Amino acid sequence: MSLTTRRIIFYALVVLFLVSGGGVLLYANGWRLDPETFAVRKTGGVYIESVPRDAEILLNGKAVRNASGLISSGTLVSGLLPRAHEVTVQKEGYAAWRRVLTVKPSLVTKAEHIILVPRKSVAVPLPVPAAAIRVSGETLVASFADGHIALGGVRVPGTEFVAFTAGKSAAISYDENRGAYFFTSLPASASVSAAKSSLNLTTLFNNLKERTLGLPGFVLPREVIAHPFDAKKAVVRTDHGLYVIDTERLSIVQIASGLPAGQADGSAELTAVLARSQSLVWTEYSRTRNESALMTADLILRTSSRLATAAGATLKIGEAPDGGFLLLAQDGRLFSLPRSAKETETIEEAASDFSFSPADQALIVLLRDGSLALWDFRKTPKRVALPLVADEFLWHEDGAHIFVRRGGAVSFVELFEDGEVLETPLGEAVTAMAYDPSRDLFYLLENGALRSLEL
Repeated sequence: MSLTTRRIIFYALVVLFLVSGGGVLLYANGWRLDPETFAVRKTGGVYIESVPRDAEILLNGKAVRNASGLISSGTLVSGLLPRAHEVTVQKEGYAAWRRVLTVKPSLVTKAEHIILVPRKSVAVPLPVPAAAIRVSGETLVASFADGHIALGGVRVPGTEFVAFTAGKSAAISYDENRGAYFFTSLPASASVSAAKSSLNLTTLFNNLKERTLGLPGFVLPREVIAHPFDAKKAVVRTDHGLYVIDTERLSIVQIASGLPAGQADGSAELTAVLARSQSLVWTEYSRTRNESALMTADLILRTSSRLATAAGATLKIGEAPDGGFLLLAQDGRLFSLPRSAKETETIEEAASDFSFSPADQALIVLLRDGSLALWDFRKTPKRVALPLVADEFLWHEDGAHIFVRRGGAVSFVELFEDGEVLETPLGEAVTAMAYDPSRDLFYLLENGALRSLEL
């Protein structure tokens, strides 16, 4: 072999080495040849995490090995060309999850909140058909048409459950047929089904109000809530007063009158109240000024102060994640009052209700037309209009899903950062729904019959 031939072979091998080595380096760094455009493009990936973990994963119709296990809670699929890829997660006995994910160069697109919904629900036995349901803490509450409420297995009077007191030693309920609130002491053991005793709070309040405070005349409480830390006490709001009743000592304390000095025309009304860790927060509405004063009282230090004012009559007070407040006005305006601020800011013009996510990272506002607005607080506050219409909604414990009811139709909805949603139907003739986050159980009431889904 001549010297020239050897040189040609040598340089050819060098070029081959450089080309192949470069190709290996490009491949190792995530570059791939796109067969559609014949261009070399930087790849990305998708990360998939689901409940149940052992679900089957399909990428563009082809099976992908599920890498979930003790070490990893999800599956990373890398080396994907930057374009749209259809991901399907499925398991026998569950509704399939399917979505098109856009992969971007050098980035991993996450789908880490996938929850597959069981196709079959479990019937929950009831003695008679229920009229309404809800969950408080870990207790399923069912209301019945005959005028009683079942708290787990304990029967209490009333048509509407209000709240448990501190430590769940008593329950507050309301009977719309009698227009009365009840305070029922509950048994310490879950195996005992009989309540200890029930007090008619409406009657007790009026008796104590007249006997102790010298305020005659029968007054119907507008709202009764649990005391923030004392299990034997309840907070009563009337149109013109806020009171704390001690059901054990049979005593009453007036927290606010709603009637400033010299004002006896009843123009100041207490319209909403909220219990915090050791204080009460309420609003006093002045018809003459058409504004609400936001007030607070420390129940331990026995001090009170005025926090701010907001336009219109306040119907609901909510505590914001930063320690501030949200105020829902009768005209539909939703005001935000940040911590330490003195002025409110209008964030919605036609709201009917609102609820913060379990981790307080997001807020959903139900608007008067039935549409939903999502406020994301994880970074800079951002509002997204959701493509949903609802009569009511409930947060799932992961903060990435909600349950939505519109008429009798109920869906389990996954929320995405871009405002898109993915709905899974749960029922078509549902009259009430409830969710127990401690056990991840969802309840549906259909024609008085109760069934549950374990998510």
